[in-house]
Amino acid sequence: MTSRKNDNTVVIKKVNEETGEERTIILQKDHKKPTTRREFLSTGAIGMSGLIVAPSILNVLASPQFAMGADDGACAASSTGMPAFITVNLSGGGSISGALPPLGEDRQPLARYDLIGLGSDNSVFTDATRGRDMFQGVRVAASSQGMPVGGMWAGLMLRASQATLDKTALISINVASNDDTNSNMHDASGMIMAAGNTGDLLPNLGQRDGTGTGIGQMSAIVKSPAALIVRNFTDVAGALAPAGSLASRLTEPRRRKLLEFVNGLSGSQAREIASPGSATGSTLARVVECATGKNIQLANSTPAINPGTDPAIAAVWGINPATPNGANYAAATIAYCALTGTAATGAIELGGFDYHGAGRAAQNASDQRAGEMIGRILETAAILGKTVMLHIVSDGSVSSNRDGAYGDGFQNDSGSRGTNLMLVFKPSGRPQIKNDQYKSQIGFFTPGQGASDQTPVGTPIKAAVAVLANYLQLAGQTTKLDAIAPGTFIRNDLDEVIRLA
Repeated sequence: MTSRKNDNTVVIKKVNEETGEERTIILQKDHKKPTTRREFLSTGAIGMSGLIVAPSILNVLASPQFAMGADDGACAASSTGMPAFITVNLSGGGSISGALPPLGEDRQPLARYDLIGLGSDNSVFTDATRGRDMFQGVRVAASSQGMPVGGMWAGLMLRASQATLDKTALISINVASNDDTNSNMHDASGMIMAAGNTGDLLPNLGQRDGTGTGIGQMSAIVKSPAALIVRNFTDVAGALAPAGSLASRLTEPRRRKLLEFVNGLSGSQAREIASPGSATGSTLARVVECATGKNIQLANSTPAINPGTDPAIAAVWGINPATPNGANYAAATIAYCALTGTAATGAIELGGFDYHGAGRAAQNASDQRAGEMIGRILETAAILGKTVMLHIVSDGSVSSNRDGAYGDGFQNDSGSRGTNLMLVFKPSGRPQIKNDQYKSQIGFFTPGQGASDQTPVGTPIKAAVAVLANYLQLAGQTTKLDAIAPGTFIRNDLDEVIRLA
């Protein structure tokens, strides 16, 4: 039975002949025509397995212009043109603040930094053997050999060229968060996608189940669509490269059910679903075949998803296309797909940061792994000539002993000492930071060496929205902020929150 619910919807009641169960399907007639595999995924027409679920086809084909469009050139997919966005989560509570010593409310050094492993004074800002300027004057922690004591910047410089770093800006966000949990609402990817970064073929990619974001962080403000979990290259290749025709992509039982469903539509039902004169089973199948077939063609273009096919990128990641499921290949694939626009956003999970009590050598080694990951992503962006924002987060942080020496190990969990980072690479040159009193830091640390909650970014949610605000500034679309995260900041807050000029 078919009826109109209102001028914009059609209600179809479908009875399961085997169970007698009646289902009600509500179709939106003005639904935007999907042309990419990602859009098919978002409507539910095809799942991550590449299989089509028959009832959802109605939602896809409800728009009259869609049913008529098999030959109108609408099969082509197009990129959004938005900057790439990749999150790196240091799972367990790493000491980001120990690598980038935070400033106080006046944006001057604190009196001491012993609780974050940088000594009982502030010599990191005055002693050339303890600190060095990077990213256009930002002071980072360094060892007596001129390399960072925390390891993060050593790893970064190991994997990213100076030319790439010269085109990269660094912004810190001082914000406390809970230790050793995946419940912090640090993830900005849902908001980034709401801003228009949707990807050509894939949704957001991640590496961890259970949160929806693909990492050990929860969504802030806008729930991220469930991430495609990438544990190896095959996970992406399998999602994007089924056989080249609709019939061969379906199992026999599913193919039969699909045909039964389409053939079972009455003439009136078909006319409600599509425009007059085009609502036959063959037309519906042809339209779906066109839209999915184009994306199969795109997906089978190996360079769109496989970082190993570019020798320069393969060298950055230390990967070999002959062994596509080897070490680093999954992270390389996530970064590559996000940078090329094949995927909406990328989320990379790094373990080993619940490292309090492990000794500074082990802690430095973990931090260096983080830096190497950041460096590889930035260098890949440089090779591809793509603008990218990286968001570096962790669940909590750690602390050292009171009156400890410079370089002492971290002994305890301490989420109050949390810091996030944004690194922004632009091929045409380093994005400029505002020349004002806030410098490259959002929020501040108190004299007690903890992130203040009396700032515009006093919670993980607000810190994530600050990331969105700077992303929109980078994309030239700041007018979208209020629509995506209404009421998060007052106007005066934005003077501090938006650091990109």
